[in-house]
Amino acid sequence: MKRLFALFLLFFAAGLAQAEPRLWQEYAPLQTPQPAETGKKIEVREFFYYGCPHCFDVEPAVHQWLKGKPKDVEFVRTPGIFQDAWLPMTKTYFALEALGQLDRLHGKLFAAIHQQNQRRLLSDENAIFDWMTANGVERQKFIDAYHAFSTQGRAQRAKEMTSLYGINGVPAFVVDGKYATTVAMAGGYRELFATIDYLVDKARRERGGKK
Repeated sequence: MKRLFALFLLFFAAGLAQAEPRLWQEYAPLQTPQPAETGKKIEVREFFYYGCPHCFDVEPAVHQWLKGKPKDVEFVRTPGIFQDAWLPMTKTYFALEALGQLDRLHGKLFAAIHQQNQRRLLSDENAIFDWMTANGVERQKFIDAYHAFSTQGRAQRAKEMTSLYGINGVPAFVVDGKYATTVAMAGGYRELFATIDYLVDKARRERGGKK
């Protein structure tokens, strides 16, 4: 009897672990769905802020998930903006992207802020420019990209998107412009990406496509 009871508990626990994410629990629909910007590919969009410790903490899980990302999925990042004080890091993100330096310095910038306590980078433009120079980016080129009209426009668009998507905290993940989830909603990092995988499959079915 004890063995049967143990087996029952084992199968019950396995069933819980494999339970589908629940609407309004592990994920929620956007009040106003937004168009995906990834064409035929399913969009997974992360809203983040360089100064957010939770965004820094989720980065390793993001990188791990990206290693096995389905071919029909495209991952994109959007700086979330809830206040103008977040604009310097938003413009920094888009300037790095414009210069082709984002992949190289995205993680290093996170680490500088959260592991090396360089909090001045969040608000001091000269500190940002100095840091870029120290990390191999030509100072004037970065300054030009940082102040470029296109960068200002993209920063404004990021602010609008934060509102349009109904984002009220970061990090937040939105699948195909329809479904949002967070670490807190999902219950942990592993559960977060299990929920994202579920929502990707849901979006795939709704598009009528196959993996």
